[in-house]
Amino acid sequence: DDLGHHDVGWYNPEFLNVTGNLTSLAKQGVILNHHYTFYWCSPTRRSFLTGRLPLHHGEALSIDTSDDIDLRWKIISQKLQPQGYRSYWYGKGYKSMAHLPINRGFDDHIGYLTGMQSYTSPAVHDPYDDVPGWPYNDGNWELNATGTYRGMLWLTDVYVGKLVELLHKKGMWDNTLIVFASDNGGRGAGVNYPYRGEKRTNYEGGMRVPAFVSGGLLPSAVRGTTSDVRMHIVDWYPTFCRLAGVDPSDDSPVPPLPVPPSDPTPVDAPFHDSCTFCGCDWKATTDIYGNESWPGVDGVDVWDMIVKPSQYHQYSAHHTIALSHEVLLKGKYKLMVSQRGNTHQDYDEFEAGWRHPNLTWVQPSNRTCGVVNGNWTNTKGHFIPCLFDLEADPREEVDLSAAMPKLRDLMYKQLNDTWRTFYVARSPPELLGHCDSECADKKWAAQSFKKNDLGPYFDLEYQEPH
Repeated sequence: DDLGHHDVGWYNPEFLNVTGNLTSLAKQGVILNHHYTFYWCSPTRRSFLTGRLPLHHGEALSIDTSDDIDLRWKIISQKLQPQGYRSYWYGKGYKSMAHLPINRGFDDHIGYLTGMQSYTSPAVHDPYDDVPGWPYNDGNWELNATGTYRGMLWLTDVYVGKLVELLHKKGMWDNTLIVFASDNGGRGAGVNYPYRGEKRTNYEGGMRVPAFVSGGLLPSAVRGTTSDVRMHIVDWYPTFCRLAGVDPSDDSPVPPLPVPPSDPTPVDAPFHDSCTFCGCDWKATTDIYGNESWPGVDGVDVWDMIVKPSQYHQYSAHHTIALSHEVLLKGKYKLMVSQRGNTHQDYDEFEAGWRHPNLTWVQPSNRTCGVVNGNWTNTKGHFIPCLFDLEADPREEVDLSAAMPKLRDLMYKQLNDTWRTFYVARSPPELLGHCDSECADKKWAAQSFKKNDLGPYFDLEYQEPH
């Protein structure tokens, strides 16, 4: 959670002392150099669970009452459960489901429904609480990456080592596949060097994350290698299904309608009760889904691309992919229209630059594109798209939009066309169950140390204590 691209031993030897076990796994497995996620946590987690891109479940941060994963969809745990697999949800959930994990195919759930908690939450999201057993706690989350941030990494690494040791002792290692990835780029003490930006930006530093696969299930021929195939967090859904012998499709019984060619770009529109924190999302002109249809899985089975690399190239999985409402990747090119969308949050100017390993920010000398006027509301309608060649310019330093206007316009249209298929969950009332916010608030408050730590509102009952 919020792990910087530069803050792992396989990319930065200075972090070997706090990521030794993880680095060993990475170097004994396959390091994924082009693994993408969304620029913040909730949509990334929804994509992992559903195999669908954020354009098919929303870009907003979930709130306590969210129904952001349609209950008619089978999430990955529900796909694997009939095959005899047991699924466990530990740590952060971020309230993306109307029902608890144990009612969505998970056999056990130990964690929390908010976006952050104590140091025992997944590394390395704030709050930066003192880490037990770590001698360099300083609580200085913004300035000193050698302090508490490193401690959280160290403790995570310690437990990873213990888990691997247990898998070996129990004779399970040869049939184990470990997938490791951050949910978005680093922020706070996290550093995404050499990439531009950080968490909550559309630059590479916000969406291209450290990742690897490891374990005894990997063929020996590919252990200790790297992969440059462009992958996305959505790809693990169909890949896990394939490995488990399960059909990865999750289509609606009634196919969606085609998008009318004349439809304009979707407009921003709230779909939650409150957009103060979570932000809003988009509304297409024509609803191609109605109440009977939904979008299918966007992910691609990448197993053969990992274990038979000579048969594939960098863009075999995703030659073209919409990472967000503002970003389209097409081959080696990246179109970025603006920074993150209709979230009603202000922007930090430094986020447009590059953060160096010494934690200093360096800003571009001249911004020709992607400029934000304070916030989304002030900027919309005045976008100046950026076009980058990620093969020649992975740091996104040279804007090609003026030199290649035809490609810029083509990709801009393709991005807009893609978002005409936007979808948000519309779970039927009979699946949601009884919804009573007053009753649910009492139930969650009674089980929490804090009065404001709430949870899902759906199908809950509360009885006053005697």
